[in-house]
Amino acid sequence: MPARRIIVVGGVAAGPAAVAEARRTDAEAEIILIERGGDISYSACEMPIFLAGELADADRLVRYDAERFSSRFRCAVRLHTEVVSVEPSTRHVDVVDGRTGEQSSLWYDALVLATGVEASVPETLRTASHQVHVLRRLEDAREIRRHLDAAKKGHVVVVGAGYVGLDGVEAFHRAGWRCTLLSSGGRFLGQALDPDAAGWVRTALERDGVAVRDERAKGLDVDPDGSIRAVRTDKGERIGCQMVLVATGTRPNTALAASAGLKIGPTGGLVVQDTLQTSEPAIWAC
Repeated sequence: MPARRIIVVGGVAAGPAAVAEARRTDAEAEIILIERGGDISYSACEMPIFLAGELADADRLVRYDAERFSSRFRCAVRLHTEVVSVEPSTRHVDVVDGRTGEQSSLWYDALVLATGVEASVPETLRTASHQVHVLRRLEDAREIRRHLDAAKKGHVVVVGAGYVGLDGVEAFHRAGWRCTLLSSGGRFLGQALDPDAAGWVRTALERDGVAVRDERAKGLDVDPDGSIRAVRTDKGERIGCQMVLVATGTRPNTALAASAGLKIGPTGGLVVQDTLQTSEPAIWAC
């Protein structure tokens, strides 16, 4: 009888944890970890430390590279590979190799979706400019760091004062860049702070030279070559800059699950049981 096949989609944190648990509970299973990027099992929360220049190499944030993870947990790791569709009725996933474009199909007995969240970027701030960034993946951090290293110094506008926005401000400040933070409504960390605590945060930021503005970004001025020129705000201001970090929140990355017919809840996340089983019996979600 062939071994049970478990496919895990997503390789940052929850996916590798699911692989490790699957291996502990089933010594004989064939396990395949699929990640559309080039990195797995890395510390996303420490990426601002790398941006600030306190770590010379982003690989210091990687707990396991693909080869070591594969050996440790006796699984196959497929990097630069995207699952483009799931067919629950036949228990197959269709995948595309991002480097070659080759398409293939894999069967599964159990499927774990660990696709996490994606950056929620307002339509007015979406652009192909190489100087406008989000910070979700390790490759995002590498790209921002390349920009910081190349330009040495400049002015960066951070849109959003949540965890990523504040981490970004601190990193850019430590890297020697001038920072403007757009905090719509004067809020910091969403509703996590009361007005007094928010005031203390603002005072600390301004004491360190960060310009905090209670404005909402409404658009971007981008040159034909992709260079950012300015951020436009809801108060009619144009803030000139050489880089923008859009940190306006996240949303569940459920497009793949939704296309497979899995039940989605009112907040946009997957509906799961206590065991994290989705509406399809052979599919679980992290």
